[in-house]
Order: sequence, then C-alpha cells, then structure tokens
Amino acid sequence: MIKDKVYISGHSSGALLAAYVSANRPDHIIATVLEDGPFFSTLPGRAEKTIAWLGFKNMYDYLNQSEIDTFMQFSLENDYMQEVFDAQHPQAWNQLVKAPALRYLDKHPGEIPKIWYYPPKLGINALYALNANMQDGSGNYDLRFGVTFYDFSWFAGFDQEETLKSIKSPTVVMHVAPNEVTAPGYYDGNDVLLAAMDEIDAQRVVDLIPNGKYIGDFKSAHDIHADLPDEYIQVLLDLRDQVEQ
Repeated sequence: MIKDKVYISGHSSGALLAAYVSANRPDHIIATVLEDGPFFSTLPGRAEKTIAWLGFKNMYDYLNQSEIDTFMQFSLENDYMQEVFDAQHPQAWNQLVKAPALRYLDKHPGEIPKIWYYPPKLGINALYALNANMQDGSGNYDLRFGVTFYDFSWFAGFDQEETLKSIKSPTVVMHVAPNEVTAPGYYDGNDVLLAAMDEIDAQRVVDLIPNGKYIGDFKSAHDIHADLPDEYIQVLLDLRDQVEQ
C-alpha cells in the first residue's frame, strides 16, 4: 500500500475513477490527470448516441443470446463501426474488416484476428483487439463491466458534476482531436459521438474543476498514452514542474 501522497492518472472510464478518488481523498493527491474520459457523454439521454454506448449495447445483446458463440463474431455482425466504414464505400466493412477476420478465425479459432499486412495506421487490427474479452478467453476484459455502462448502473451514487467541483488538486484534462471521419467536430453523419467527449464536454469538465487545465488536440485515437507516449509523458513532466515550483 502506498502511504505517501500521489499523482493520480486515469484513462477513459479510469478518468472517471481518478476524478472520484481525487475528489474524495484530496489529502492523498498531489495532482490529477484525466485522459480522454467520457464525462457527461455517459449520461442517460445522451449516451445512446455515442459509439461507446452502442458498443456496450452489443455486449448486453451478446450475453443475452445463444446463436453466436463468440463476442468477436457477434461484433463483426453488429459493430456500429460498420456504419462508419460503409459510409465511405458500401462494401468497406465486409471487404476490409469482416471477411479477413472470418478467414483468420477459420484458421485460428478463439483468437483475436491480426492481419499481418495491415499497417497500424489503418486501425483495423486495433479494432479487432477491442473485442478481446474474458468470456471468449481472448482477454481480461469482462463484458459484464461494459453492461454496467449500458444500463447505467455503474453510475449509481456517482454525480459527475459534483465530483469534478470537489477536486482540490491541480488537474490536467487531456482530450483527443477530432478524427478524420468527423473533423472538424466529433460526430458522424448520424449525429453519433465518435469520441469519449466533445469539445463542449471537455470545456465543462475544465470549468468545473477549481484548478483545471485543458490540453487538447492530440492527434491520436482514444489511447493518448499508447499512441503518443512522448507527448503524454511530457504532459506529466510539465505537471510535476508546475506542482514543484
């Protein structure tokens, strides 16, 4: 157990948790980093038009059916990203994502597809990797955790606005730039949020935190720390320097 005061950092839903810990244990926190957290976009009435919630709905639907054996296969049939790909070309999802994955799974059942000739920038292997899960035996992610975001039970007793207002430490809010599909905004042609939060959400988060600072426009996918590790580390070092001055 760490008994000294700490810097706390959280990514995605981990940013929600980091905010909660920072707000409720201020005496233990030196500074806080909230990396691309889904603040406010996760609330009922709003969440239903986000890529994240639609993914959680897939988890719920998969666990409540028996026709398809693995979540990987279920996602190939039902992932909202099919809409995004096919908006560019009507057969893009089938040709680029689904068909290669099914061929891979025929040879490697139970594994997460990895197409060796797809460059990382294309993002398709990363899309496959998002489906790794405990139920399929392909990863550690428990689909039942996702279901708690689908039915909003994860947020029982958790007031996001009051939590952010209660953070006492210097806090950095990190936010990705719009992607190529949605730029200059964060929504696709169906008004679905293809990000953790939009620019209004991010500004609201910063405004609520008494000592909050916004750092945005990261040219990365959701995982800034993985896609842009040098930039992420620099944010941490700058925060440390700010605190120690």
